[in-house]
Amino acid sequence: MDCSSSEFSDDENTEIVPDAIKEMANTVTLNLLPTKSKRLYTAAYNAFKKWRRENGSNSFCEDVLLAYFAQLSKKYAPPSLWATYSMLKSTISTYDNVEIGRYKKQTAFLKKNNLGYRPKKSSVFSQENITKFLNEAPDDIYLCEKVALIFGISGALRREELVNITVDDVKKVENNLLLVQIPKTKNYVPRSFTITKEFYPFCCKYMERRPENCRIDRFFLRFSKGTCCPQPVGINKFGSMPREIAEYLNLPDPKNFTGHSFRRTSATLLVDAGGDITTLQRHGGWKSTTVAFGYIADSIKNKKRICEQITEGIEIQKRPARIIADMEPEPEPSTSGISVARSAKYANSTAPTSRPSPSQTPSDSNRPKQSCGAYLYHPDIGLYSQNVTGEEGPTPHYTFNHCNITITGPCGNITMNDCTVTRTCTIMDKSVQTDKSGR
Repeated sequence: MDCSSSEFSDDENTEIVPDAIKEMANTVTLNLLPTKSKRLYTAAYNAFKKWRRENGSNSFCEDVLLAYFAQLSKKYAPPSLWATYSMLKSTISTYDNVEIGRYKKQTAFLKKNNLGYRPKKSSVFSQENITKFLNEAPDDIYLCEKVALIFGISGALRREELVNITVDDVKKVENNLLLVQIPKTKNYVPRSFTITKEFYPFCCKYMERRPENCRIDRFFLRFSKGTCCPQPVGINKFGSMPREIAEYLNLPDPKNFTGHSFRRTSATLLVDAGGDITTLQRHGGWKSTTVAFGYIADSIKNKKRICEQITEGIEIQKRPARIIADMEPEPEPSTSGISVARSAKYANSTAPTSRPSPSQTPSDSNRPKQSCGAYLYHPDIGLYSQNVTGEEGPTPHYTFNHCNITITGPCGNITMNDCTVTRTCTIMDKSVQTDKSGR
């Protein structure tokens, strides 16, 4: 047989793909989509094709994608747009062999649309909340919720991971120690965790209430009237447990406690206890460090530790109290009375504290009494408005001698005796009127 007459050719410009190979390739291509979310991926792909058909287009070009997402952005939040984009990128690449991931303007539009967006996050339980619920909630009603809370925060579990736990996954390794295996996870990486100390008795009590000869291998069974029923707990029940716990504790906004609260609480408690990014990522099974960094950034105790580290070598010296005063021009003498205007501003001048000379001090019988408002500045307790009682001197500067000043504040009382205060000893822009008779 002449090779040149063969129906197969070695010419590199000729492609020969039999139908059987094409069918096998199509089968493999369809299996590239995530098995769990394949229905959602297909729905997003069909919705885009329908919109494209209604608008008279059959193209996958960048302009068509931009117009489609511009319309979606009016109805959906940025996370939903990113999810839709991810699903379309996979399905269009799988079904139509078009890589929309190379569209730079499309990616830039999604990033700009995401600016300023703050996603809603599930609320978390504090250590006090957990302690109060475990100690006060009656076991006959809330034992299943207690064990789900213990499992959720000990292993940073999702709802579906709580559902998939079987009896064989929970084993007593030694006294007061349970080892829990999580073979099925969202990212297909098995995890395990332990339950010990104060949590151990609750789990043992729940396991003892399990009915004998129960054919259901799921660990969590419906709990009613102090005993387990042969009915497994579903994923929606796990999703509502955090809200039920928050309602029992009378926490604000119990609707914000969702099925993800157990997992967020676990990560938050670990970070507050000093866990680093590697420990947190291993504990929660996160492949991406972005999510783990988010939990660290939200930790108040971690922020406090950082502030203490920054200010560790800084020492502030305490300064004594000072009276701040400012002199004003002398008023003109008046036969009807003396008008003294008082105003103070914060400067570094300190009022004199020595007694005036005898030539400036009149006798006690001719010395009229005077009261006015004054401010004393102290670096530890701040500024406090007090009453100052003194004696008016004979000079036109209206100096008040022999003053006793008492400052009352959160740090205690500070008393300054036998001080001299000028006429400008208040910052309240008020004038004190007095006459020679002391009225």
